[in-house]
Amino acid sequence: MNLDHDKAVYMKKIALLFPGQGAQHVGMCKDLYYAFPTFKYMIQQAEEAASLNISKLMFDGPEHLLMDTANAQPCLVAASMATLAVIKESVKHFDFATTAGHSLGEYSALTSIGAIDFETAIRLVCMRGKLMKESATEGGMAAVIGLDRDKLQSCCNEHCVIANDNCPGQLVISGLPDGLDIAIEKAKKAGAKMIKRLTVSGPFHSPWMTDAQNHMQEVFENIIIKPFTISYYPNIEATPCTDHTRVTSLLLDQITGPVRFRETLINMESSGIKEFFEIGPGQVLSGLAKRTCANIPCKIIHTGHDIEAIAMAC
Repeated sequence: MNLDHDKAVYMKKIALLFPGQGAQHVGMCKDLYYAFPTFKYMIQQAEEAASLNISKLMFDGPEHLLMDTANAQPCLVAASMATLAVIKESVKHFDFATTAGHSLGEYSALTSIGAIDFETAIRLVCMRGKLMKESATEGGMAAVIGLDRDKLQSCCNEHCVIANDNCPGQLVISGLPDGLDIAIEKAKKAGAKMIKRLTVSGPFHSPWMTDAQNHMQEVFENIIIKPFTISYYPNIEATPCTDHTRVTSLLLDQITGPVRFRETLINMESSGIKEFFEIGPGQVLSGLAKRTCANIPCKIIHTGHDIEAIAMAC
């Protein structure tokens, strides 16, 4: 038996998942920063690209500043990509079949396959966070538990839309204040088990982010997306893409369109994926994966211990 060959074949059946906003927390990845010079170097690169003290925000907060979308976005992408760099350094023959990210995490996914270089990705998400914050003048989002998509869709209106399809029975709506209030009341009457307003600054992934989308289009005019061979799953389509000429439009559409994460996971399973790796802070995506694809394990990799365990296993 050729163990190296068997492990390489197995690696080709792994999908990397990258978190979006909400995964950030004060103290995240601190052990990686001090244990691995590569991680520290990547964070320092990100700080220069962003002109932002990312390490201080990650480790010391304060929480309200880390939660600010303009800060959270570069911090999360920096932490995710630095974690991946340590994995590649620590795990022999590390490889993967495909990748996806939740909302902001799509930028990490694209960076992981070489479509966008690291420093460019940091600059892009800095602008994305800033523009989303500026466009979010009113409105918000709410998580709805216990309704299927069709029932929740019937609760929405011209001022409220479904923004995230995260996993079976967990959806997020986004809209203007009155529209969101009306949709929430209808969802309660339709039998939702729980509804929780999210602590976000506006109606993300909705038509009311058009200003941010238009300004990001101007930003992308000066960005070169490189060809890539490993597929990724855009949020807006939930199907594999290997066409680098479509990436800009897919990222722009994502700003005003829904995150179809449940469908992404199902389609990955159908393609033959045997394991998910959640790379970066938090463990939100592993929970979504377990509820969507119960038979596929998901490893959470965001500490030195996690990386050592993967290195020993592989």
